[in-house]
Amino acid sequence: MTGSAATGAVHAAVDRCLAAGRSLRAAREEDILHALVATFAALRDPGSVLGREARALLPESTGLSPENIEWALDAALSRLDDAALHGFAATRPRDEGRVRHRPVGLGAVVLSANVFTACVEPVLAALLARVPLVLKASSRDDVFPRLLALAWRDHAGGLADALEVVSFPRDDHDAEDALLGRAHVAHVYGHDQTLADIRARLRATTTFVGHGSGLGAIYVGRDALRSEDAARTIARAIADDVAAYDQRGCLSPHAVWVEPGGAVDGRGLAELVARAGLEPLARSRPRGALRTEEGAAQMQWRGVATARGELFEGDGYAVSFEAEGALRLSPGFRNVAVHTAANVNMFGECVAQLGAHLKCVGFAGATADELLAALPANVAPALAATGRMQRPELGPVADGQSRWLGFVTSVSV
Repeated sequence: MTGSAATGAVHAAVDRCLAAGRSLRAAREEDILHALVATFAALRDPGSVLGREARALLPESTGLSPENIEWALDAALSRLDDAALHGFAATRPRDEGRVRHRPVGLGAVVLSANVFTACVEPVLAALLARVPLVLKASSRDDVFPRLLALAWRDHAGGLADALEVVSFPRDDHDAEDALLGRAHVAHVYGHDQTLADIRARLRATTTFVGHGSGLGAIYVGRDALRSEDAARTIARAIADDVAAYDQRGCLSPHAVWVEPGGAVDGRGLAELVARAGLEPLARSRPRGALRTEEGAAQMQWRGVATARGELFEGDGYAVSFEAEGALRLSPGFRNVAVHTAANVNMFGECVAQLGAHLKCVGFAGATADELLAALPANVAPALAATGRMQRPELGPVADGQSRWLGFVTSVSV
């Protein structure tokens, strides 16, 4: 699509969305919830038309294996049942006392291509806030957002036009302005430089909400390693977190810290993550193919790991044990480092340098309150038990801020 054609298509999508806004704002919450539940159920169902299409197209568009696609669809969509969506809707800001909340007229979400299901939560928040939404999908992978919009159209009746999807090259600033220049809020996902560039081009009439680069980390206290069987269970859970989306997402763990004193030490857990965790997953949920530059980054990371400590590797994965070595980021794609931390406070010191880039902390053998006490106050990652980092519960907070941010304005009267 040429630049002028893309700009015209964006304006048309925005026009349809804006026209649907009045119906969306007048709709009963129960009707919106019913349509959303049916939308996600259709995509999760491998027997539905759109479910089959998702499973046929996503391996090529995402680079993930069919088995990992199936896992991701189940992990992202199985939690979105009627009860969960009602619970999430209940967290929407409501008028109270002198405070009034109003939905903005149009929302836009700029997506990255790292995690194909990342559009789910902003779609939920926008539509339940009664904000018509245009998703700007990555030009490299727009399959899932478009299928999601089609599923919504099948089940939303008169609200079908409240969700639109567009895609265009990142350097097409005319198309970008056609979208963001008319949106009242823009949620932008991507690398920090991408966010900075887009923010600099925004008009004063558009609220910017950024979701920048990030990664996850894991802390394993000795109480979780009371026996080798317990350690094996933890290792499998860690491997599941690493393998999800081939370790591309901002919730993906890149490093693990282990407290000494358990039945299995840090080196032992590293070997278990490799042999009992990632090795079986290499067969049941194989990693996708690597591009040349990704393979080169992996080779360099593994070479340094061998020099600094010990490396346990196999077909499509590697786990290093680097004891108390300094944190270094892995290239992803199922390469993860294991370190030793004297206690949870030491873990907090090790990850403090990540700042706002620390998006998720997986844990075992410690409590959420202990982790929060150990982390700097300016760090606000999601907290999840090992094995659940890539299956976050649907809640009102993400990236340390309200999911409703920007979709709803608040006024004191």
